Amino acid sequence: MKAAIVLLTLILSACSSPRSTRENTNAARKFPLAKVENFTLGKTTHEELINFLGEPDQIISLSEKEEFWVYLEKEGEIKTQRLGLVLDKAQKVLLTTTWMPKPSDELHHKDKALSYFKGSQFKVKDVGWIANHYYSDDKTYSDTKTGVSMFVYSSDQTVRSISFIEPRPELPTRKTASKNLKH
Repeated sequence: MKAAIVLLTLILSACSSPRSTRENTNAARKFPLAKVENFTLGKTTHEELINFLGEPDQIISLSEKEEFWVYLEKEGEIKTQRLGLVLDKAQKVLLTTTWMPKPSDELHHKDKALSYFKGSQFKVKDVGWIANHYYSDDKTYSDTKTGVSMFVYSSDQTVRSISFIEPRPELPTRKTASKNLKH
């Protein structure tokens, strides 16, 4: 009976908290955008990611179907989130990638990032109200055809994150009935 209680306690504690206290053995690892752009969404596997990047610093369950992998980069004594990946739990493949530029990265500046993704046709939106109590004048830049989006601080025109999702084809516009009627 005691063994069953200990086993149940271990199982419940493993389920209730994300793996966040694990210290990564490779503290000097770096995550430049060029490394991240090698991933193929919907195809790069769990095993390939671990072989290429190492174990994530944290894994968070988003739902029954998806989990979020967090990779930290250490500069001096400070660790900051540098990379976030969403994976399909069942198929064990990468769904989305979010890269966070550091101030020393060229793409930290909005104009440089827009130039880098010059093939994209970004739609710009105000972030707007957050949780009905804070209004942000920051902007999101997104292009559903290329799958690239960026979050940009308006105050200093710096890029907080660059995300990659599966590109979605533009839906065809529907003709209205009035255009098809003959008078």
